[in-house]
Amino acid sequence: MIEFVHPAFLWALPAVSLPVLIHLLNRLRYRRVAWAAMDHLMRAERQSRRRIRWQNLLVLLLRTAAVLLLILLFARPSVVRPLPGLSGADTAAAERAAVVILLDDSASMAQQEGGTSAFQKAKDFTLAAVKKLADPSGRGAGGRGASVTAYVASEEEPFFRKPDGRPADVGDIEEALQRLRPGASAFDPAERLPRLGARAPKQTEDLHFYVVTDLRATDWGKENLDAGARRGLEALQEYGTVCLINVGSVPGPNAGIADVLGTDGLTYARCASVLRAVVANDGAQAWTPPRVEVRLDGGALPPAAAPAIPGGERREVPLEVYLDAPGRHAVEVSLPGGDAFPPDDRRFAAFEAVESVPVLVVEGDAGTAPAEGSAYYLRTALQPGTAPRAGIRPEVHYAGSAAPADLRNYAAVFLCNVASPALWQDALKRYAEAGGRVVLFLGERVDAAAWNDSLLAEQDGLLPCRLEERVRADPAEPVHLARLDYGHPLLSPFADWGSLFAIPRFTAYYRIGTPGDAAVLARFDDQGSSPAMLARPVGDGSVVLFASSADDDWTDWPRSEAGRIAYVALMQWLAESAAAAGRPRLNLVGGSPLEYPLDPSRFRPEATLRRADEFRREAHPFSVEQILHAREHEREDGLWFISDGLTRAGIWELRLTGHDGGETSLWFAVNIPDRERLLAQTEPELLLGAAASPGRLEVLTYDDEALESALAGSAAPGRYWPILAAALILVLVVESVLAHVFGNPADRRTAR
Repeated sequence: MIEFVHPAFLWALPAVSLPVLIHLLNRLRYRRVAWAAMDHLMRAERQSRRRIRWQNLLVLLLRTAAVLLLILLFARPSVVRPLPGLSGADTAAAERAAVVILLDDSASMAQQEGGTSAFQKAKDFTLAAVKKLADPSGRGAGGRGASVTAYVASEEEPFFRKPDGRPADVGDIEEALQRLRPGASAFDPAERLPRLGARAPKQTEDLHFYVVTDLRATDWGKENLDAGARRGLEALQEYGTVCLINVGSVPGPNAGIADVLGTDGLTYARCASVLRAVVANDGAQAWTPPRVEVRLDGGALPPAAAPAIPGGERREVPLEVYLDAPGRHAVEVSLPGGDAFPPDDRRFAAFEAVESVPVLVVEGDAGTAPAEGSAYYLRTALQPGTAPRAGIRPEVHYAGSAAPADLRNYAAVFLCNVASPALWQDALKRYAEAGGRVVLFLGERVDAAAWNDSLLAEQDGLLPCRLEERVRADPAEPVHLARLDYGHPLLSPFADWGSLFAIPRFTAYYRIGTPGDAAVLARFDDQGSSPAMLARPVGDGSVVLFASSADDDWTDWPRSEAGRIAYVALMQWLAESAAAAGRPRLNLVGGSPLEYPLDPSRFRPEATLRRADEFRREAHPFSVEQILHAREHEREDGLWFISDGLTRAGIWELRLTGHDGGETSLWFAVNIPDRERLLAQTEPELLLGAAASPGRLEVLTYDDEALESALAGSAAPGRYWPILAAALILVLVVESVLAHVFGNPADRRTAR
């Protein structure tokens, strides 16, 4: 079916007939009447030769074609294809059809073009489709159309369902669409499309699926169609025809807060802390943010200045905060002013501040003065000051005494030059399996046989590998640390510290056996490249082994002028990272469930989850309270509060009720997935490669010009004006060349 966007085609008949009329008048010798319009035709009339008459006829046809092409160019013709299930050509067939609409409500659908988001276009198309289904024949009220079901990708249940389309349904769908907005989750065609087909109505003869999405390359594939997306499309075509409506746009300049650093580690209360906001410029041009706004626990802090950011790069902006109390805190970092993608202009983070971090240091030199013990330098590195207000707080126990009944209160346990750990082996094993970190230092007092018998990992112990002989190097040619694995989490913060770690000298160390499943973090630069630092997971915790001593008996590491910096930093990091690792995840990716363990001795097995009002700037229809009941975890012991996937970015509050009736609020942050910042689109041709058969899969582009066609239940019009314009120019050029070749009528008139 051919339609015209502009009514200019109504002028076609009189405009095309005008040159013919003038030609007839000229043939009847009404020269004075037609002289002004067709001067060169009147002159050509004087020619009596047959060749001149054919030449005039050819020029006439070309000029007629030029007028017709000009009119068609203004009329903007299009070949309109009916959309499957939405065409009103066959009312009886429409009543037997069923239409299922899936709206991609991932974060990338908030991208805007001309002030209109991709998700708004998706809602406009959905409303237009329901209007058409409510009146498929175009006869007004009383029509009966196909059944319609509409989903959003982040929810299993439809937000709109009608057994058949009726005019009254339009108000219902408008109300349902009004409360929808893009979430903070990602869209996975491989996971969502097969489930959509499985839940579609089965009693219909004609089933049609409409997937309204922005066709992002991270979902569907960039250079090749993603294998999972292909399987999802093929699975959906087994149930009915599939039509992908592309509501996306070409990505424009975009900048946002990519991350907030410092919230996943350990933060101390009652002291100034420095967080770092990572500001990313995804555009091609350099950009300077006007400012970076910060809100801490709902209150505004002074904005931070940001440097100029070159295109495609990132910069860190320091944010100084003061935490006046321990416990949960939440921060919101945002960029004022907007760009084409608002969701990444704000980022939320939740973290927990502590008064101090208690660690246990087990000293093997019983009866010696504190300044002479093997753990002296270690204690000094963990607590440089005498009475810090916040920081690591080491407690010293001697190895000859019994281990404390419960080690769970300590973030880490350090063993220094212990002759035999037999008295501690059971307590240390329970502690590590529950998530604690054990750090082992060797020394002169170590009995290798006793260690192998009690802690060797072959008997599910803690020792990463067997201790073999003790090696003493020539003091004139000591060994050094080499080949550090900075990719391991325990050394990743020290990637630029290689020169400092290479300074310490070692005159004695233990040669150890095959590491097995332990990771070698560093080696000595001796002839055999002996392992110097190893790490091994044990249960939920870990064990770190140093093949040398913690004091200066075998190495000058803890007291050398430059090496001591790395020694202090590494010891504190081992303690602080252990303390942070044992805490629940506070910063979640959109679409992930919240998981929090229940302490049955303190709280009731029922909690309330909701969006935190302190951070809510506008009313969110989805921010209703959810009641969570503690239940067993699939992978963990005990009872846990587990929610559904959280698809709204922001700060969430989990409110626990104690046995005494008191309430405790815990804050969690939810942010959009990093992949949602990547706005590049997939070429439609890639998707058509997944068509099971011709007509089974279509990919259409929806834009503002196509709204009228969508309301009519039609596909987007084809853009033929470039072809018509090129044809018009070609006709005019050919006509001008022929007129010049046939001669100049003005000269012939003068000659006569």
